[in-house]
Amino acid sequence: MRAVFLSAGGDPFLSLFVMKLWKERWYDEVDQFYICYNNHANVLLNVAQEFIKRATEDSKVEIIYHPRGCGNGTPITEMTLISKADNIMLLEDDGFIFEKGAVNENFQKIESDLCDAVGSPRGSCGQEIWDASQKK
Repeated sequence: MRAVFLSAGGDPFLSLFVMKLWKERWYDEVDQFYICYNNHANVLLNVAQEFIKRATEDSKVEIIYHPRGCGNGTPITEMTLISKADNIMLLEDDGFIFEKGAVNENFQKIESDLCDAVGSPRGSCGQEIWDASQKK
């Protein structure tokens, strides 16, 4: 089973755009889509509620909501604890995936034991993780 973990900082426009791309271009490449929506941007409660309503219309989506910002570490931990997925993709709300098949291609690298992890070309992770990935 494949899952996406979207750590969203509260701007519903960005998160909805990520979800639009997912539905249009790589929906069938993952089984579940987890969103930890932590309202770091302090959007109004009714806006947050509308985002949650829209996002959960899809049966693949599960949401965790925090009314205040909590960074990315806590959301990733929470999504890991509730997910039963064998493989996960970490995605932030500015992670726009335009190319159909790109997600599948990268999951297949992991599933066929070609690698243990695939990272963003921009190296969006801690320096220790980035350095270790370059050695492997």
